Amino acid sequence: MFEDIFVKSISINTIFSLLIVFVVYVILRKFVVKFIINSMKKLADKWNKKNISMALESLEKPLNIILLVSTLYIALIIIPFNDTIDGFIEKIYTIFMIVVIGSGALRILDTYNSIIKQNTELFERKPVFKTLFPLIIKGIKFFIVIIIVVIVSVQLGFSELKSLLAGVGIGGLAVAMAAQDLLKNIFGGFIILTDRSFNTGDFIKIESNEGIVEEVGIRSTKVRTLEQELIVVPNSKFVDGAVLNYSKRGTRRVKQVLGATYSTSSIKLKTIIKTIDTFLNNHPMVLNDTVNVKFDGFGSSSLDIIVMYRINTSDFNEYLKIKEEVNFEIMSIFENEQVEFAFPSVSVYMEK
Repeated sequence: MFEDIFVKSISINTIFSLLIVFVVYVILRKFVVKFIINSMKKLADKWNKKNISMALESLEKPLNIILLVSTLYIALIIIPFNDTIDGFIEKIYTIFMIVVIGSGALRILDTYNSIIKQNTELFERKPVFKTLFPLIIKGIKFFIVIIIVVIVSVQLGFSELKSLLAGVGIGGLAVAMAAQDLLKNIFGGFIILTDRSFNTGDFIKIESNEGIVEEVGIRSTKVRTLEQELIVVPNSKFVDGAVLNYSKRGTRRVKQVLGATYSTSSIKLKTIIKTIDTFLNNHPMVLNDTVNVKFDGFGSSSLDIIVMYRINTSDFNEYLKIKEEVNFEIMSIFENEQVEFAFPSVSVYMEK
């Protein structure tokens, strides 16, 4: 049994070598890795390089794991196992290192993704980057995972991989049919990026759904409605249907009809119209050439004044704030002229 596992007996020199390996591991872990990582992080913080500091922090755990696994591997190859066990140890070590290095690369990508999301200045200059960067990160991560799977499959032997592919080949036709929709959605995502019809953060309407774009993925786009519901829309919908992007509007139009009571004199009505027109033309957020305030006609129960203007903003909340400000000013103008707003009413005259 002993001969089946070991080539020869474990000597004092072997034990001494194992002790040296573990001492070196402790030194490297406690002093070299910690010291180097912390020193570089301090320098990065001193130079205000937050992205480098976060990347170093994400590397610390994978480096410690690599160091530990490498130490165990060296210790195991020092022990005089037979060739079969040595080959098995080497294969396991290779697989483990591939997985650890791959996971470390994924951690760095996640770190830089979070850094990029905080760079609001970049997104203000190039809004398309807010949509493009997450897709690039996902693509790179997918590529890394594929590489890891392929290399690990090779290490485990091609026979297992061939069996898996043969099993997949049985349902190849069904997969090909199902992949048509997937390819259509991927193509839709490509169209969104190249056409730049909308970006992450834009307020859009697709079919009967409208909301803020949270994420543009490879297969689908996530839209958050005003009721905070999350809608996942397949990208193919954006190819086949029309998309209304409210955020692309540079200005927002306001059109409303004001009703004054029939007891209002023509002089007061002219004064109200002129005062509202002057206020809107002097407002810093109202486009002057879009202001139109006119006596529109005789309504069933009111003298109608039409008020039209454009607010120089695409932000919905700011639009509501300015519209509210204008409405309060119109109320003050009516109150100053002692004119009442009309409401639907019917006058009944009784004969004597």
